[in-house]
Amino acid sequence: SGFLKILLAFLIGLTAGTIAIYTHHTKSYRPYTWLNPPIIVNCYGKDLSQFKIKSSFDFWKEHGDKYEFILHDPPQSLCQNDVLHGFVLIKKRKDLSNDALAKTKVKVEYMKIRAATIYLEPGTYNIQWLLEHEAGHAFGYKHIEAVGNIMHPFIEFQGGKYWVPN
Repeated sequence: SGFLKILLAFLIGLTAGTIAIYTHHTKSYRPYTWLNPPIIVNCYGKDLSQFKIKSSFDFWKEHGDKYEFILHDPPQSLCQNDVLHGFVLIKKRKDLSNDALAKTKVKVEYMKIRAATIYLEPGTYNIQWLLEHEAGHAFGYKHIEAVGNIMHPFIEFQGGKYWVPN
């Protein structure tokens, strides 16, 4: 009977915790933030200019988000990783699904962002807005269905036209 009470308390606690985390994630525009400011790494290559990366992340800096610095010519050993704690990796990827122009994967542990990887389709149009949008995901923001908002899920509802060569 003592064991059953402990088991029941554990299951109730687990259920309540799971519901609280799920509610926080679904109701929040920004459910997670970084534990420490990340380092941004350009693994995309020289086709993606330093200016575009800096201005894309500085857009979020103006809104209170922080990063340590941007590595524009990183050692290859950094770029061989798919995920790297403390870093936002920006990479080329040709096999994105669902006609996506980009995708950001964020690794969360204990309700804090530990790593993020932004994948950009080579030859992508609207690269400035797209990278700003994906940087938003890397900083923990979710999509918002408001026309003109940088976090709108469809780029045609975000703004300008930019292009990066293959």
